[in-house]
Amino acid sequence: MSVNRTLSEFMSFTALVASILALFSLQTVIAAPEIQVWETEHGVPVYFVEAHEIPMIQVSMGFRAGSANDPVDKLGLSSLMSQMLTMGVNGMDQDAFAEAIESTGAQIGAGSDADKVVASLKSLSEAGVLERASDLFTRTLSEPTFSPDVLERERARRLVGLERQKQSPGSMAGKAYAATLFPDHPYGRPASGDETTLAAINQSDLIAFHQKYLVQSNLVIAVVGDMTRPQVELWIDDMLASIPLGERASDALVPMVPVASEQFISFDSQQSTILVGHQGIPRGHPDYIALTVANYILGGGGLVSILADELREKRGLTYGVSSGFSRMVSSGSFTIRLQTRNDKRDEAVGLVRDVLNDFVENGPTEQQVENAVKHLSGSFPLSTDSNSKVGNILMAIAYYGLPVDYLQTYIQEVEAVDLGRVNEVVRRHMRPGDLIQVVLGGLVTTE
Repeated sequence: MSVNRTLSEFMSFTALVASILALFSLQTVIAAPEIQVWETEHGVPVYFVEAHEIPMIQVSMGFRAGSANDPVDKLGLSSLMSQMLTMGVNGMDQDAFAEAIESTGAQIGAGSDADKVVASLKSLSEAGVLERASDLFTRTLSEPTFSPDVLERERARRLVGLERQKQSPGSMAGKAYAATLFPDHPYGRPASGDETTLAAINQSDLIAFHQKYLVQSNLVIAVVGDMTRPQVELWIDDMLASIPLGERASDALVPMVPVASEQFISFDSQQSTILVGHQGIPRGHPDYIALTVANYILGGGGLVSILADELREKRGLTYGVSSGFSRMVSSGSFTIRLQTRNDKRDEAVGLVRDVLNDFVENGPTEQQVENAVKHLSGSFPLSTDSNSKVGNILMAIAYYGLPVDYLQTYIQEVEAVDLGRVNEVVRRHMRPGDLIQVVLGGLVTTE
């Protein structure tokens, strides 16, 4: 079977739209914001984009404190700790703290993933307002209380959530897939914990984790908004005064590569959830952008992708199929995912494997590469059209070690990707012989 062809008139139309977007956004591309970078007195990297269009400032602080650092017997600790940062500080319970934040008009939040905990503040840049908001933000990082009462409430909520996950095919398949893809590695363990590990977490665990990981040695900072660099330098130094230096957390472990395998999980459902893939590459890998172009063609481009054309448009096996590379410090994942009828899952899985084999062996067409490049370069300005979006990119640049001129060079990097480069990275990083396959669904009965 050959899939090395132009997919449809719709794909051509999408390419045309992307071209128009690129022309429309040319001025924005040329005027991509400059990133200023420096280190504080104690070596904390600060990435700053100056933007005076609106009187707002936002800061994100990323700590090497993600769920990969959870003790095996207390999974969910990082996630629970980050969630509770804004649920009370010394001298203020959760309600009082929320009222204090509301009085400033600011937004303070925190969350975690496998690699990091990110705490953020968005505030008016007016001096009096920002001073009050910054004080509250700093207190979430330096003096959270992790109240036992709040802990019990949040634990109960999570336990309810875990019960709901057991009824979710996507959640159950995802957990089994991660555990198989990353055996005996933190990436393969549930970041939200389970019934046993959540029950084992107490206030002292939260305090100890916070004190160990939310320190300057684990920190990168991204700032966007209505300040000058000298103002930001003073602002950051003032906020960091209450955050201890601490010790740098260990680098992310390189996961063991599992052998190819197939797993079926019986689940009472009319549909089967299918996950097929293998370990990917770190977000900071130099091939990542070229792989993004390749993946857009294969399964990342929605209805214009090869997988969608073969499985949905031609055979009606699924409403949606996608592929993608996760963004991780260490080896992430490359995953193809879809749902289909139970009696069609074998056909769907076989076709997914055929399409991937063909893509690796024969590659895409030049037209498919051109269309993907036009879409990705043409849509990039939309990812930088607000301070919030720029801030998210800044954090990725800072945390994953991307080039400082990423905002200026991304489009040029994408446009430099040609057919030869796509084939090169596909054959290097897409490995049909190493696939982990998890299928979760109902049993098929024959009458």
